[in-house]
Amino acid sequence: MAETASSDSRPSRTPIFLSAVVMPGSGQFAQKRIGAGIFFSAIFLLCFIGLATAAVRWVFFYYRDMSRWLTSDGAMPPTPSFAPILWLLAFSLVVYVINLCDVYLAYLRECERWGQKKLEERLRSMLPIVAALLAFVPVTRGEAAADALYRAILSNDVAWVAGAIEQGETNAARAVFAGGVTPMHVASSLNQPSIVGLLFVAGADADARTAGGFTPLHWAASRNAADAMKVLIQSGADVNAKSNRGITPLHWAAARNAIEAMKLLISAGADLTCATESGFTPLHWAVMNNAEQAQILLAFHIVSREFDDAASSGMDTAKTPDAGPPQTVVEKPEETEPAAETAEPGSQPGVPVEPPAERRFARTLSVPIGFGQTLEFVWVDIGRCWIGKYEVTNGQYRRFRPRHSSGSREGFSLDGDEQPVAMVSWHDAAAYCKWLNENFGDRIPRGFVFRLPTELEWVLAARCGDNRPYPWGTRWPPPYGNFSDLSARQHLSLWRGITGYDDGFVVSCPVDQSGSNEMGIYGLAGNVWEWCDDWFDEKKIYRIRRGGSWDFDDRSSLRIDHRGFDRPETRDEAVGFRVVVALP
Repeated sequence: MAETASSDSRPSRTPIFLSAVVMPGSGQFAQKRIGAGIFFSAIFLLCFIGLATAAVRWVFFYYRDMSRWLTSDGAMPPTPSFAPILWLLAFSLVVYVINLCDVYLAYLRECERWGQKKLEERLRSMLPIVAALLAFVPVTRGEAAADALYRAILSNDVAWVAGAIEQGETNAARAVFAGGVTPMHVASSLNQPSIVGLLFVAGADADARTAGGFTPLHWAASRNAADAMKVLIQSGADVNAKSNRGITPLHWAAARNAIEAMKLLISAGADLTCATESGFTPLHWAVMNNAEQAQILLAFHIVSREFDDAASSGMDTAKTPDAGPPQTVVEKPEETEPAAETAEPGSQPGVPVEPPAERRFARTLSVPIGFGQTLEFVWVDIGRCWIGKYEVTNGQYRRFRPRHSSGSREGFSLDGDEQPVAMVSWHDAAAYCKWLNENFGDRIPRGFVFRLPTELEWVLAARCGDNRPYPWGTRWPPPYGNFSDLSARQHLSLWRGITGYDDGFVVSCPVDQSGSNEMGIYGLAGNVWEWCDDWFDEKKIYRIRRGGSWDFDDRSSLRIDHRGFDRPETRDEAVGFRVVVALP
Protein backbone atom coordinates (compact mmCIF):
# COMPACT_ATOMS: atom_id res chain seq x y z
CA MET A 1 0.00 0.00 0.00
CA ALA A 2 1.31 3.39 -0.99
CA GLU A 3 2.07 6.01 1.57
CA THR A 4 -0.85 8.36 2.20
CA ALA A 5 -0.75 11.92 3.48
CA SER A 6 -1.81 12.50 7.03
CA SER A 7 -4.25 15.25 7.82
CA ASP A 8 -1.40 17.53 8.91
CA SER A 9 1.25 16.70 6.29
CA ARG A 10 1.49 17.65 2.65
CA PRO A 11 0.09 15.03 0.18
CA SER A 12 2.65 12.37 -0.80
CA ARG A 13 4.17 12.10 -4.28
CA THR A 14 4.45 8.31 -4.00
CA PRO A 15 1.42 7.63 -6.29
CA ILE A 16 3.20 9.47 -9.12
CA PHE A 17 6.29 7.27 -8.61
CA LEU A 18 4.18 4.09 -8.58
CA SER A 19 2.40 4.95 -11.82
CA ALA A 20 5.66 5.91 -13.52
CA VAL A 21 7.79 2.93 -12.42
CA VAL A 22 5.59 0.03 -11.30
CA MET A 23 2.48 0.03 -13.50
CA PRO A 24 -0.17 2.48 -14.73
CA GLY A 25 -3.15 2.36 -12.38
CA SER A 26 -1.12 1.60 -9.25
CA GLY A 27 -0.86 5.32 -8.44
CA GLN A 28 -4.65 5.67 -8.64
CA PHE A 29 -5.05 2.75 -6.24
CA ALA A 30 -2.60 4.46 -3.86
CA GLN A 31 -4.76 7.59 -4.05
CA LYS A 32 -7.79 5.43 -3.20
CA ARG A 33 -9.33 6.13 -6.58
CA ILE A 34 -10.40 2.57 -7.24
CA GLY A 35 -12.42 3.18 -10.40
CA ALA A 36 -9.62 5.08 -12.13
CA GLY A 37 -7.09 2.47 -11.00
CA ILE A 38 -9.09 -0.41 -12.46
CA PHE A 39 -9.61 1.47 -15.73
CA PHE A 40 -5.94 2.36 -16.31
CA SER A 41 -4.70 -1.07 -15.13
CA ALA A 42 -7.08 -2.89 -17.47
CA ILE A 43 -6.20 -0.69 -20.44
CA PHE A 44 -2.48 -1.07 -19.82
CA LEU A 45 -2.73 -4.86 -19.37
CA LEU A 46 -4.69 -5.15 -22.62
CA CYS A 47 -2.03 -3.08 -24.38
CA PHE A 48 0.73 -5.21 -22.87
CA ILE A 49 -0.97 -8.47 -23.87
CA GLY A 50 -1.64 -7.17 -27.39
CA LEU A 51 1.93 -5.96 -27.77
CA ALA A 52 3.35 -9.27 -26.52
CA THR A 53 1.07 -11.27 -28.81
CA ALA A 54 2.05 -9.15 -31.83
CA ALA A 55 5.77 -9.60 -31.00
CA VAL A 56 5.42 -13.40 -30.64
CA ARG A 57 3.51 -13.61 -33.92
CA TRP A 58 6.22 -11.61 -35.68
CA VAL A 59 8.99 -13.86 -34.34
CA PHE A 60 7.02 -17.01 -35.25
CA PHE A 61 6.36 -15.95 -38.83
CA TYR A 62 9.90 -14.68 -39.28
CA TYR A 63 11.56 -17.99 -38.27
CA ARG A 64 8.98 -20.04 -40.16
CA ASP A 65 9.65 -18.19 -43.37
CA MET A 66 13.43 -18.37 -42.84
CA SER A 67 13.37 -22.15 -42.30
CA ARG A 68 11.35 -22.64 -45.47
CA TRP A 69 13.79 -20.52 -47.43
CA LEU A 70 16.80 -22.44 -46.15
CA THR A 71 15.30 -25.78 -47.29
CA SER A 72 14.25 -24.52 -50.70
CA ASP A 73 15.88 -22.95 -53.72
CA GLY A 74 13.34 -20.12 -53.96
CA ALA A 75 13.84 -16.42 -53.38
CA MET A 76 14.17 -15.04 -49.85
CA PRO A 77 10.68 -14.34 -48.42
CA PRO A 78 9.75 -10.78 -47.26
CA THR A 79 10.17 -9.79 -43.58
CA PRO A 80 6.85 -9.74 -41.64
CA SER A 81 5.40 -6.21 -41.07
CA PHE A 82 6.26 -4.30 -37.89
CA ALA A 83 3.20 -2.02 -38.25
CA PRO A 84 0.92 -3.76 -35.68
CA ILE A 85 3.70 -3.70 -33.10
CA LEU A 86 4.42 -0.02 -33.68
CA TRP A 87 0.74 0.95 -33.43
CA LEU A 88 0.28 -0.97 -30.20
CA LEU A 89 3.49 0.52 -28.78
CA ALA A 90 2.31 4.07 -29.61
CA PHE A 91 -1.09 3.43 -28.02
CA SER A 92 0.59 2.06 -24.90
CA LEU A 93 2.73 5.21 -24.60
CA VAL A 94 -0.36 7.39 -24.91
CA VAL A 95 -2.10 5.42 -22.15
CA TYR A 96 1.05 5.70 -20.01
CA VAL A 97 1.23 9.51 -20.43
CA ILE A 98 -2.50 10.00 -19.75
CA ASN A 99 -2.17 7.84 -16.64
CA LEU A 100 0.69 10.01 -15.33
CA CYS A 101 -1.24 13.21 -16.04
CA ASP A 102 -4.29 11.87 -14.21
CA VAL A 103 -2.25 10.92 -11.15
CA TYR A 104 -0.49 14.30 -11.13
CA LEU A 105 -3.75 16.28 -11.43
CA ALA A 106 -5.23 14.28 -8.56
CA TYR A 107 -2.09 15.10 -6.57
CA LEU A 108 -2.54 18.82 -7.30
CA ARG A 109 -6.18 18.67 -6.20
CA GLU A 110 -5.11 17.04 -2.93
CA CYS A 111 -2.53 19.80 -2.46
CA GLU A 112 -5.20 22.43 -3.08
CA ARG A 113 -7.56 20.89 -0.54
CA TRP A 114 -4.73 20.57 1.94
CA GLY A 115 -3.76 24.22 1.38
CA GLN A 116 -7.36 25.39 1.81
CA LYS A 117 -7.64 23.39 5.00
CA LYS A 118 -4.46 24.89 6.39
CA LEU A 119 -5.64 28.37 5.38
CA GLU A 120 -8.98 27.83 7.10
CA GLU A 121 -7.18 26.67 10.23
CA ARG A 122 -4.96 29.76 10.11
CA LEU A 123 -7.95 32.07 9.56
CA ARG A 124 -9.83 30.47 12.44
CA SER A 125 -6.87 31.10 14.67
CA MET A 126 -6.78 34.73 13.48
CA LEU A 127 -10.54 35.28 13.66
CA PRO A 128 -10.52 37.25 16.93
CA ILE A 129 -7.85 39.61 15.54
CA VAL A 130 -9.66 40.03 12.21
CA ALA A 131 -12.95 40.74 13.99
CA ALA A 132 -11.27 43.40 16.08
CA LEU A 133 -9.72 45.03 13.01
CA LEU A 134 -13.02 45.00 11.11
CA ALA A 135 -14.68 46.69 14.03
CA PHE A 136 -12.33 49.64 13.61
CA VAL A 137 -11.85 49.58 9.82
CA PRO A 138 -15.25 48.93 8.18
CA VAL A 139 -15.27 48.37 4.42
CA THR A 140 -18.48 49.33 2.64
CA ARG A 141 -19.79 48.58 -0.81
CA GLY A 142 -19.40 52.23 -1.70
CA GLU A 143 -15.69 52.23 -0.76
CA ALA A 144 -15.09 49.12 -2.86
CA ALA A 145 -16.91 50.72 -5.79
CA ALA A 146 -14.92 53.93 -5.34
CA ASP A 147 -11.66 51.99 -5.45
CA ALA A 148 -12.82 50.16 -8.60
CA LEU A 149 -13.85 53.50 -10.13
CA TYR A 150 -10.42 55.02 -9.44
CA ARG A 151 -8.66 52.10 -11.14
CA ALA A 152 -11.11 52.23 -14.06
CA ILE A 153 -10.42 55.94 -14.61
CA LEU A 154 -6.67 55.35 -14.60
CA SER A 155 -7.16 52.68 -17.29
CA ASN A 156 -9.45 55.01 -19.32
CA ASP A 157 -12.03 52.21 -19.60
CA VAL A 158 -15.45 53.86 -20.05
CA ALA A 159 -17.37 50.58 -19.72
CA TRP A 160 -15.53 49.77 -16.48
CA VAL A 161 -16.26 53.27 -15.15
CA ALA A 162 -19.97 52.86 -15.93
CA GLY A 163 -19.99 49.48 -14.17
CA ALA A 164 -18.26 50.86 -11.09
CA ILE A 165 -20.76 53.73 -10.91
CA GLU A 166 -23.70 51.32 -11.22
CA GLN A 167 -22.18 49.09 -8.51
CA GLY A 168 -21.80 51.95 -6.08
CA GLU A 169 -24.96 53.77 -7.27
CA THR A 170 -24.23 57.51 -6.85
CA ASN A 171 -21.73 57.20 -3.99
CA ALA A 172 -18.84 56.07 -6.18
CA ALA A 173 -19.07 59.11 -8.47
CA ARG A 174 -19.04 61.41 -5.42
CA ALA A 175 -16.26 59.57 -3.61
CA VAL A 176 -13.43 61.59 -2.05
CA PHE A 177 -9.89 60.27 -2.04
CA ALA A 178 -6.91 61.50 -0.06
CA GLY A 179 -6.57 65.29 0.06
CA GLY A 180 -10.14 65.82 -1.17
CA VAL A 181 -9.40 64.55 -4.67
CA THR A 182 -12.52 63.19 -6.43
CA PRO A 183 -12.93 60.94 -9.48
CA MET A 184 -13.81 64.09 -11.43
CA HIS A 185 -10.37 65.59 -10.62
CA VAL A 186 -8.57 62.48 -11.83
CA ALA A 187 -10.57 62.10 -15.07
CA SER A 188 -10.21 65.82 -15.83
CA SER A 189 -6.45 65.85 -15.41
CA LEU A 190 -6.16 62.78 -17.68
CA ASN A 191 -8.25 64.54 -20.37
CA GLN A 192 -11.02 61.92 -20.45
CA PRO A 193 -14.10 63.82 -21.70
CA SER A 194 -16.35 60.76 -21.95
CA ILE A 195 -15.64 59.76 -18.37
CA VAL A 196 -16.03 63.36 -17.14
CA GLY A 197 -19.47 63.53 -18.79
CA LEU A 198 -20.40 60.13 -17.35
CA LEU A 199 -19.38 61.21 -13.84
CA PHE A 200 -21.38 64.42 -14.12
CA VAL A 201 -24.44 62.49 -15.29
CA ALA A 202 -24.00 60.16 -12.30
CA GLY A 203 -24.13 63.12 -9.89
CA ALA A 204 -20.49 64.13 -9.47
CA ASP A 205 -19.86 67.77 -8.58
CA ALA A 206 -18.14 69.69 -11.38
CA ASP A 207 -16.90 72.22 -8.78
CA ALA A 208 -15.66 69.75 -6.15
CA ARG A 209 -12.64 71.07 -4.28
CA THR A 210 -9.49 69.48 -2.93
CA ALA A 211 -8.04 70.36 0.45
CA GLY A 212 -6.28 73.30 -1.23
CA GLY A 213 -9.50 74.51 -2.87
CA PHE A 214 -8.68 73.37 -6.41
CA THR A 215 -11.53 72.26 -8.68
CA PRO A 216 -11.43 69.72 -11.54
CA LEU A 217 -11.17 72.68 -13.92
CA HIS A 218 -7.94 73.72 -12.17
CA TRP A 219 -6.53 70.23 -12.68
CA ALA A 220 -7.60 70.07 -16.32
CA ALA A 221 -6.21 73.56 -17.06
CA SER A 222 -2.83 72.66 -15.57
CA ARG A 223 -2.56 69.70 -17.98
CA ASN A 224 -3.97 71.58 -21.01
CA ALA A 225 -6.76 68.96 -21.04
CA ALA A 226 -8.93 70.89 -23.49
CA ASP A 227 -11.41 68.11 -24.26
CA ALA A 228 -12.20 67.51 -20.60
CA MET A 229 -12.44 71.27 -20.00
CA LYS A 230 -15.10 71.62 -22.69
CA VAL A 231 -17.30 69.09 -20.92
CA LEU A 232 -16.66 70.69 -17.52
CA ILE A 233 -17.56 74.16 -18.80
CA GLN A 234 -20.70 72.80 -20.50
CA SER A 235 -21.59 71.15 -17.19
CA GLY A 236 -21.49 74.51 -15.45
CA ALA A 237 -18.05 74.49 -13.86
CA ASP A 238 -17.01 77.89 -12.51
CA VAL A 239 -14.27 79.25 -14.79
CA ASN A 240 -13.32 81.81 -12.12
CA ALA A 241 -13.22 79.39 -9.18
CA LYS A 242 -10.56 80.42 -6.67
CA SER A 243 -8.43 78.12 -4.56
CA ASN A 244 -7.70 78.84 -0.91
CA ARG A 245 -4.99 81.26 -2.05
CA GLY A 246 -7.03 82.92 -4.79
CA ILE A 247 -5.60 80.91 -7.71
CA THR A 248 -7.95 80.49 -10.69
CA PRO A 249 -7.81 77.90 -13.50
CA LEU A 250 -6.48 80.66 -15.79
CA HIS A 251 -3.51 81.16 -13.44
CA TRP A 252 -2.55 77.50 -13.71
CA ALA A 253 -3.03 77.41 -17.48
CA ALA A 254 -0.93 80.58 -17.92
CA ALA A 255 1.90 79.29 -15.72
CA ARG A 256 2.13 76.10 -17.79
CA ASN A 257 1.76 77.81 -21.18
CA ALA A 258 -1.42 75.75 -21.79
CA ILE A 259 -2.70 77.74 -24.78
CA GLU A 260 -5.73 75.61 -25.67
CA ALA A 261 -6.89 75.66 -22.06
CA MET A 262 -6.44 79.43 -21.89
CA LYS A 263 -8.48 79.97 -25.06
CA LEU A 264 -11.35 77.92 -23.66
CA LEU A 265 -11.29 79.76 -20.33
CA ILE A 266 -11.14 83.19 -21.93
CA SER A 267 -13.98 82.42 -24.35
CA ALA A 268 -16.04 81.14 -21.38
CA GLY A 269 -15.60 84.46 -19.56
CA ALA A 270 -12.57 83.96 -17.33
CA ASP A 271 -11.48 87.09 -15.48
CA LEU A 272 -8.15 88.22 -16.96
CA THR A 273 -7.40 90.57 -14.08
CA CYS A 274 -8.30 88.29 -11.17
CA ALA A 275 -5.47 88.39 -8.60
CA THR A 276 -4.25 85.85 -6.08
CA GLU A 277 -3.79 86.64 -2.39
CA SER A 278 -0.30 87.84 -3.28
CA GLY A 279 -1.73 90.24 -5.88
CA PHE A 280 -0.58 88.36 -9.01
CA THR A 281 -2.78 88.12 -12.12
CA PRO A 282 -2.59 85.33 -14.72
CA LEU A 283 -0.30 87.58 -16.79
CA HIS A 284 2.07 87.88 -13.82
CA TRP A 285 2.16 84.08 -13.53
CA ALA A 286 2.90 83.74 -17.25
CA VAL A 287 5.80 86.22 -16.96
CA MET A 288 7.22 84.58 -13.83
CA ASN A 289 7.21 81.16 -15.52
CA ASN A 290 8.61 82.38 -18.88
CA ALA A 291 5.43 81.27 -20.68
CA GLU A 292 5.89 83.47 -23.74
CA GLN A 293 2.86 82.30 -25.75
CA ALA A 294 0.63 82.72 -22.70
CA GLN A 295 1.99 86.26 -22.20
CA ILE A 296 1.15 87.23 -25.78
CA LEU A 297 -2.35 85.71 -25.62
CA LEU A 298 -3.21 87.37 -22.29
CA ALA A 299 -1.84 90.75 -23.32
CA PHE A 300 -3.80 90.63 -26.58
CA HIS A 301 -7.11 89.85 -24.84
CA ILE A 302 -6.55 92.40 -22.08
CA VAL A 303 -5.95 95.16 -24.62
CA SER A 304 -8.85 93.98 -26.81
CA ARG A 305 -11.25 94.10 -23.88
CA GLU A 306 -10.06 97.58 -22.96
CA PHE A 307 -10.81 98.74 -26.51
CA ASP A 308 -14.22 97.04 -26.41
CA ASP A 309 -15.06 98.66 -23.08
CA ALA A 310 -14.04 102.05 -24.40
CA ALA A 311 -16.07 101.63 -27.59
CA SER A 312 -19.19 100.46 -25.75
CA SER A 313 -19.08 102.97 -22.88
CA GLY A 314 -22.37 104.76 -22.55
CA MET A 315 -24.18 102.20 -24.70
CA ASP A 316 -26.72 99.74 -23.28
CA THR A 317 -26.30 96.56 -25.24
CA ALA A 318 -27.42 93.07 -24.46
CA LYS A 319 -25.30 90.18 -25.60
CA THR A 320 -27.30 87.07 -26.37
CA PRO A 321 -26.32 83.77 -28.00
CA ASP A 322 -26.55 83.63 -31.78
CA ALA A 323 -30.11 82.50 -32.31
CA GLY A 324 -30.30 82.65 -36.10
CA PRO A 325 -33.23 84.21 -37.95
CA PRO A 326 -34.91 86.64 -35.56
CA GLN A 327 -38.39 86.07 -36.93
CA THR A 328 -38.50 82.56 -35.45
CA VAL A 329 -37.37 83.57 -31.95
CA VAL A 330 -39.76 84.92 -29.35
CA GLU A 331 -38.44 86.57 -26.19
CA LYS A 332 -41.06 86.31 -23.48
CA PRO A 333 -41.37 85.61 -19.76
CA GLU A 334 -42.18 81.96 -19.15
CA GLU A 335 -45.79 81.89 -18.02
CA THR A 336 -46.33 80.66 -14.51
CA GLU A 337 -49.35 78.66 -13.48
CA PRO A 338 -51.52 80.24 -10.78
CA ALA A 339 -51.23 78.76 -7.34
CA ALA A 340 -54.19 76.65 -6.34
CA GLU A 341 -55.29 75.30 -3.00
CA THR A 342 -57.59 72.70 -4.50
CA ALA A 343 -56.98 69.84 -6.89
CA GLU A 344 -57.58 70.12 -10.62
CA PRO A 345 -61.14 69.37 -11.82
CA GLY A 346 -61.74 65.66 -12.14
CA SER A 347 -58.87 64.68 -9.88
CA GLN A 348 -59.25 63.09 -6.49
CA PRO A 349 -58.58 64.76 -3.16
CA GLY A 350 -54.92 64.80 -2.34
CA VAL A 351 -53.75 65.08 -5.95
CA PRO A 352 -50.46 67.02 -5.98
CA VAL A 353 -50.72 70.33 -7.75
CA GLU A 354 -47.73 71.57 -9.71
CA PRO A 355 -46.07 74.40 -7.81
CA PRO A 356 -45.81 77.77 -9.55
CA ALA A 357 -42.64 77.89 -11.62
CA GLU A 358 -40.09 80.56 -10.87
CA ARG A 359 -40.83 83.57 -13.03
CA ARG A 360 -37.82 84.10 -15.29
CA PHE A 361 -37.21 85.12 -18.87
CA ALA A 362 -36.62 82.18 -21.22
CA ARG A 363 -35.67 82.36 -24.88
CA THR A 364 -38.02 80.21 -26.92
CA LEU A 365 -37.99 79.02 -30.50
CA SER A 366 -41.15 78.04 -32.42
CA VAL A 367 -40.96 75.97 -35.61
CA PRO A 368 -44.28 75.42 -37.46
CA ILE A 369 -44.37 72.08 -39.26
CA GLY A 370 -47.79 72.41 -40.89
CA PHE A 371 -51.41 71.34 -40.25
CA GLY A 372 -51.53 73.29 -37.02
CA GLN A 373 -48.54 71.51 -35.50
CA THR A 374 -45.65 73.52 -34.00
CA LEU A 375 -42.47 72.36 -32.33
CA GLU A 376 -41.46 74.59 -29.41
CA PHE A 377 -37.97 74.80 -27.93
CA VAL A 378 -36.33 76.45 -24.90
CA TRP A 379 -32.75 77.74 -24.95
CA VAL A 380 -30.53 75.96 -22.40
CA ASP A 381 -27.55 78.26 -22.07
CA ILE A 382 -25.30 75.83 -20.21
CA GLY A 383 -25.82 73.21 -22.93
CA ARG A 384 -25.68 75.76 -25.78
CA CYS A 385 -28.70 74.20 -27.46
CA TRP A 386 -32.46 74.52 -27.90
CA ILE A 387 -34.22 71.62 -26.20
CA GLY A 388 -37.78 70.57 -26.95
CA LYS A 389 -40.21 72.25 -24.58
CA TYR A 390 -42.40 69.16 -24.81
CA GLU A 391 -41.95 65.54 -25.81
CA VAL A 392 -42.88 64.94 -29.46
CA THR A 393 -46.63 64.30 -29.65
CA ASN A 394 -48.62 61.83 -31.73
CA GLY A 395 -49.94 64.71 -33.81
CA GLN A 396 -46.47 66.03 -34.56
CA TYR A 397 -45.13 62.56 -35.36
CA ARG A 398 -48.06 61.81 -37.67
CA ARG A 399 -46.94 64.71 -39.86
CA PHE A 400 -44.04 62.33 -40.64
CA ARG A 401 -45.91 59.00 -40.56
CA PRO A 402 -49.66 59.65 -40.91
CA ARG A 403 -50.74 56.11 -40.01
CA HIS A 404 -48.71 55.78 -36.82
CA SER A 405 -50.52 54.52 -33.72
CA SER A 406 -49.14 54.52 -30.18
CA GLY A 407 -51.69 51.87 -29.14
CA SER A 408 -53.48 51.53 -25.81
CA ARG A 409 -53.23 49.78 -22.45
CA GLU A 410 -56.26 47.81 -21.22
CA GLY A 411 -58.64 50.07 -23.12
CA PHE A 412 -56.96 53.38 -22.18
CA SER A 413 -55.71 55.13 -25.32
CA LEU A 414 -52.12 56.30 -25.80
CA ASP A 415 -52.97 57.68 -29.24
CA GLY A 416 -54.31 61.19 -28.57
CA ASP A 417 -52.86 63.98 -30.70
CA GLU A 418 -51.50 65.79 -27.60
CA GLN A 419 -50.20 62.67 -25.88
CA PRO A 420 -46.50 61.88 -26.34
CA VAL A 421 -45.74 59.56 -29.23
CA ALA A 422 -44.87 56.00 -28.15
CA MET A 423 -44.12 52.71 -29.87
CA VAL A 424 -41.20 54.35 -31.68
CA SER A 425 -37.73 52.84 -31.88
CA TRP A 426 -34.53 54.85 -31.68
CA HIS A 427 -34.27 54.45 -35.46
CA ASP A 428 -37.79 55.91 -35.86
CA ALA A 429 -36.84 58.92 -33.71
CA ALA A 430 -33.63 59.49 -35.70
CA ALA A 431 -35.59 59.23 -38.96
CA TYR A 432 -38.05 61.87 -37.69
CA CYS A 433 -35.15 64.24 -36.97
CA LYS A 434 -33.78 63.63 -40.46
CA TRP A 435 -37.20 64.41 -41.94
CA LEU A 436 -37.31 67.67 -39.94
CA ASN A 437 -33.89 68.69 -41.24
CA GLU A 438 -34.86 67.98 -44.85
CA ASN A 439 -38.15 69.89 -44.70
CA PHE A 440 -37.80 72.54 -41.99
CA GLY A 441 -34.05 73.04 -41.62
CA ASP A 442 -34.40 76.57 -43.00
CA ARG A 443 -36.60 77.57 -40.04
CA ILE A 444 -33.95 77.15 -37.34
CA PRO A 445 -30.73 79.09 -36.60
CA ARG A 446 -28.03 78.71 -39.23
CA GLY A 447 -25.54 75.94 -38.45
CA PHE A 448 -27.95 74.14 -36.13
CA VAL A 449 -29.80 70.88 -36.84
CA PHE A 450 -32.68 68.87 -35.45
CA ARG A 451 -31.45 65.77 -33.60
CA LEU A 452 -31.95 63.66 -30.50
CA PRO A 453 -30.42 65.10 -27.31
CA THR A 454 -27.17 63.71 -25.99
CA GLU A 455 -27.32 62.26 -22.51
CA LEU A 456 -25.38 65.25 -21.16
CA GLU A 457 -27.77 67.74 -22.78
CA TRP A 458 -30.74 65.91 -21.29
CA VAL A 459 -29.18 65.90 -17.83
CA LEU A 460 -28.30 69.61 -18.00
CA ALA A 461 -31.94 70.41 -18.81
CA ALA A 462 -33.21 68.12 -16.04
CA ARG A 463 -30.82 69.50 -13.42
CA CYS A 464 -32.03 73.03 -14.16
CA GLY A 465 -28.78 74.67 -13.07
CA ASP A 466 -28.27 72.81 -9.79
CA ASN A 467 -27.44 69.31 -8.51
CA ARG A 468 -30.96 68.11 -7.72
CA PRO A 469 -31.54 64.33 -7.56
CA TYR A 470 -34.91 64.39 -9.40
CA PRO A 471 -36.12 66.51 -12.33
CA TRP A 472 -38.59 68.26 -10.02
CA GLY A 473 -36.14 68.82 -7.15
CA THR A 474 -35.66 66.90 -3.90
CA ARG A 475 -39.18 66.16 -2.61
CA TRP A 476 -40.74 62.70 -2.36
CA PRO A 477 -43.34 61.79 -3.44
CA PRO A 478 -43.06 63.97 -6.56
CA PRO A 479 -44.98 67.27 -6.60
CA TYR A 480 -45.78 66.79 -10.31
CA GLY A 481 -45.13 64.53 -13.27
CA ASN A 482 -46.84 61.47 -14.74
CA PHE A 483 -45.83 58.19 -13.12
CA SER A 484 -47.44 54.99 -11.92
CA ASP A 485 -49.92 56.26 -9.35
CA LEU A 486 -53.25 55.72 -7.58
CA SER A 487 -55.25 56.30 -10.79
CA ALA A 488 -53.30 53.59 -12.61
CA ARG A 489 -53.62 51.20 -9.68
CA GLN A 490 -57.41 51.65 -9.59
CA HIS A 491 -57.92 50.92 -13.30
CA LEU A 492 -55.06 48.65 -14.42
CA SER A 493 -54.51 45.08 -13.28
CA LEU A 494 -51.44 44.07 -11.27
CA TRP A 495 -50.44 47.69 -10.65
CA ARG A 496 -48.59 48.98 -7.61
CA GLY A 497 -48.09 52.73 -7.96
CA ILE A 498 -46.20 55.33 -5.91
CA THR A 499 -47.56 55.45 -2.38
CA GLY A 500 -49.33 58.73 -1.62
CA TYR A 501 -49.18 59.99 -5.21
CA ASP A 502 -51.94 60.52 -7.79
CA ASP A 503 -51.44 62.58 -10.97
CA GLY A 504 -54.97 61.88 -12.21
CA PHE A 505 -53.90 60.03 -15.39
CA VAL A 506 -54.11 56.28 -15.90
CA VAL A 507 -51.65 56.21 -18.83
CA SER A 508 -49.72 58.99 -20.62
CA CYS A 509 -51.09 62.52 -20.38
CA PRO A 510 -51.12 65.49 -22.78
CA VAL A 511 -47.59 66.88 -22.95
CA ASP A 512 -48.61 70.32 -21.65
CA GLN A 513 -49.99 68.68 -18.47
CA SER A 514 -46.89 66.66 -17.62
CA GLY A 515 -45.35 69.30 -15.35
CA SER A 516 -42.51 71.74 -16.06
CA ASN A 517 -39.31 72.71 -14.32
CA GLU A 518 -38.10 76.26 -13.71
CA MET A 519 -36.82 76.52 -17.28
CA GLY A 520 -40.28 75.82 -18.63
CA ILE A 521 -39.40 72.35 -20.00
CA TYR A 522 -42.21 69.82 -19.64
CA GLY A 523 -42.24 66.06 -19.17
CA LEU A 524 -38.68 65.48 -17.98
CA ALA A 525 -40.27 63.64 -15.06
CA GLY A 526 -42.19 60.65 -16.38
CA ASN A 527 -44.88 60.48 -19.08
CA VAL A 528 -42.65 58.49 -21.50
CA TRP A 529 -39.00 57.48 -21.51
CA GLU A 530 -36.99 59.60 -23.96
CA TRP A 531 -34.42 58.23 -26.39
CA CYS A 532 -30.98 59.89 -26.23
CA ASP A 533 -28.38 59.98 -29.00
CA ASP A 534 -25.68 58.12 -27.03
CA TRP A 535 -24.78 54.45 -26.92
CA PHE A 536 -25.01 52.84 -23.49
CA ASP A 537 -22.13 50.42 -24.04
CA GLU A 538 -18.89 50.28 -26.00
CA LYS A 539 -20.12 47.29 -28.01
CA LYS A 540 -22.94 49.53 -29.33
CA ILE A 541 -25.77 47.16 -28.55
CA TYR A 542 -27.97 49.46 -26.41
CA ARG A 543 -29.05 53.11 -26.68
CA ILE A 544 -29.70 55.28 -23.64
CA ARG A 545 -33.19 56.38 -22.63
CA ARG A 546 -33.94 58.85 -19.85
CA GLY A 547 -36.63 60.24 -17.57
CA GLY A 548 -38.93 57.40 -16.43
CA SER A 549 -42.49 56.92 -17.67
CA TRP A 550 -46.17 56.68 -16.76
CA ASP A 551 -45.83 52.98 -15.86
CA PHE A 552 -42.77 53.35 -13.59
CA ASP A 553 -42.91 53.58 -9.79
CA ASP A 554 -39.38 52.54 -8.85
CA ARG A 555 -37.90 55.49 -6.96
CA SER A 556 -34.32 54.86 -8.07
CA SER A 557 -35.33 54.84 -11.77
CA LEU A 558 -36.81 58.32 -11.44
CA ARG A 559 -33.52 59.87 -10.36
CA ILE A 560 -31.65 62.04 -12.85
CA ASP A 561 -28.55 59.88 -12.49
CA HIS A 562 -30.43 56.69 -13.46
CA ARG A 563 -29.44 55.45 -16.94
CA GLY A 564 -32.12 53.45 -18.74
CA PHE A 565 -31.23 51.56 -21.89
CA ASP A 566 -32.79 49.47 -24.67
CA ARG A 567 -31.87 48.04 -28.02
CA PRO A 568 -32.34 50.75 -30.69
CA GLU A 569 -34.95 48.64 -32.51
CA THR A 570 -37.17 48.39 -29.39
CA ARG A 571 -40.72 49.78 -29.62
CA ASP A 572 -42.61 50.16 -26.34
CA GLU A 573 -45.78 51.88 -25.20
CA ALA A 574 -43.80 53.78 -22.56
CA VAL A 575 -40.89 55.00 -24.74
CA GLY A 576 -40.93 58.17 -26.87
CA PHE A 577 -38.52 61.05 -27.46
CA ARG A 578 -38.00 64.80 -27.61
CA VAL A 579 -35.97 66.80 -30.15
CA VAL A 580 -33.24 69.38 -29.71
CA VAL A 581 -31.98 72.07 -32.07
CA ALA A 582 -28.24 72.05 -31.61
CA LEU A 583 -24.92 71.91 -33.37
CA PRO A 584 -24.42 68.65 -35.30
